[in-house]
Amino acid sequence: MWAIVNPDGVLIQVFSVEPATNVPNHVVNISADPLASAAFVYPERFEWTGSALQLRPTWSIGYDPHGAQLTATLVHASAAPVSGTLTVLNTPFTLPVSGGTMTLPLIIDETASVFTVPVTAHASGTFMATATIGGTMTPPTPLQLYMPSGGNTWTVAPTSNDWVMGFYAGQLSAAQTTNAMTVAIGWMLHFMHDTLIPWTQQPTYSSLSMTDNQINAQNVIDTNIAANIPFTLENLIPSGGSAQPVFTQLVNTMTTVSTLMTAANNALARTPNLH
Repeated sequence: MWAIVNPDGVLIQVFSVEPATNVPNHVVNISADPLASAAFVYPERFEWTGSALQLRPTWSIGYDPHGAQLTATLVHASAAPVSGTLTVLNTPFTLPVSGGTMTLPLIIDETASVFTVPVTAHASGTFMATATIGGTMTPPTPLQLYMPSGGNTWTVAPTSNDWVMGFYAGQLSAAQTTNAMTVAIGWMLHFMHDTLIPWTQQPTYSSLSMTDNQINAQNVIDTNIAANIPFTLENLIPSGGSAQPVFTQLVNTMTTVSTLMTAANNALARTPNLH
């Protein structure tokens, strides 16, 4: 086998026969080298020392989610460069190499934990290593890398409101969601039609009265449901502050819902033979 090498000794290409080239001093016979077969498949990972093939210095990439650290450690290196580059989501970070390792503080937000996050490590004189960290799912929405205000750890997160909302909504099963909505809507409608509306329509005023069963349910609702409602009229839009993000999302969503429901109603009215 024959290899074409660049002036630094890095293999460019390996041939089974001697290639024709106008730079013969850059063609070496590697047939007798024990690493020749591997170099034939992955030439860019090898270099020629002048008498033998050897693996080029490269990087082993690792991520510790508990320690929130992304690391790249040199392998096959006799000497370490002073600095290198770790790239996350196409954002490069020039970092010092200490003890043969580059380190970047990094958190993958739980809403992005199922996604693959591409990482590369490189430095002058080394073979660039690539890896993915995080989960195994290809992101259906673009990911972002940002530094939280006042923080010191880079964070990977989605860019889609819908994905973030769906991530947490998906923690409930369909059965749990159906049960919660059916029970909550049921008791509110029943109380409104069975008790509240008749009370407002009485000819003469009298205080609202509730049955013992209603009072029992109301006590449980006050203690276990109303007390755990995270967003109320009191805190949706704090005075002098900004609206809660979920409330803003609701306002925006209701505009779309109104348009869709109107369109659906019109379609039902104009379309015959529906079943």
